[in-house]
Amino acid sequence: MDLIVKVSNGQVLSENLDEFADYVSRVMSEITTPISVSEMGVAAQQVKKLGEIEKSIDAAHKHVLEEAGRVTELLSRLEKAKKVVRDKRLELNNAVNKAKEQIKEDAIRDGIERLKMEIQDVVDSSGLPAGLYRPVIDCETVIRRAAARKKKIETMKAAINKEIADTVSACARGVNNALLIYDLIVKSGSQSAKMSAMTLLSLPLDEARERVALLKEKDEAEARAKAAEAEKAMAAAADRQPQRPSTRNDEVTPCSAEPPEQPIKTGSVNDDDVEAAEQPENYFVVVRMFCSLSQARLLARKVSGVIDGVGYVSGIDLVKD
Repeated sequence: MDLIVKVSNGQVLSENLDEFADYVSRVMSEITTPISVSEMGVAAQQVKKLGEIEKSIDAAHKHVLEEAGRVTELLSRLEKAKKVVRDKRLELNNAVNKAKEQIKEDAIRDGIERLKMEIQDVVDSSGLPAGLYRPVIDCETVIRRAAARKKKIETMKAAINKEIADTVSACARGVNNALLIYDLIVKSGSQSAKMSAMTLLSLPLDEARERVALLKEKDEAEARAKAAEAEKAMAAAADRQPQRPSTRNDEVTPCSAEPPEQPIKTGSVNDDDVEAAEQPENYFVVVRMFCSLSQARLLARKVSGVIDGVGYVSGIDLVKD
């Protein structure tokens, strides 16, 4: 319905303000607030209709003001009608905007969860040990950035879907890179590389290859240094061993050599096991036997007692069974 207000020379020629007011009342009686998400489309159309009514009242208001004469009562009624329509329009428009924001937020939250799940599926299906590779992706930031500045809901959802597809594809490339690096780490056998695996898997392939090679060289250098140190310690220990005089008939039997094929007496060492014999002064007694450490010590004391301190005992070789 159109609003008719015609004024000329301060006289109201025609107007249908009462009928128009009834029409506006009927339109507003059909409006309910707040609205649900499903009612958003109807509410948006109602906002548009109220805007048109507001414009027609504003046009009539301007027409009256342009006339030389002032029709105070008419202007007051027009102002009141305009305020009523404007207040209802703003209330309804706020409800529509709030519903739109809720729909957008729900779509964003759904996109964040979908992205997290798809990234986890890519990592879980890669075959890498659990927890070893974790893509550094802030899913919430990625999705909110894709949804930003999208006024239409459908446009925003399309942008979110595209961002999810692109991010998952990039994640898959990262997982493939991590698999190649993990294979390098395993083949290198470097313990240092294994300890640094989480850091190495996030590097570009060429850089990771160089780092693994350096860590392997470091491990090998440390192993060589430890071996040299152990060899040096063994040589120093050998130098500290007391040297015993050797005889022409003396035979040196390495500790690791097999014992001679002869009966081995087991059990404790008795006094009868050591026979005393007259020997010239400054003689050497060379004793070799395969026994426990305690038996060897006991034997040494027995021999020392027999020779009464004249000679000395040397060359007691202890060989483990």
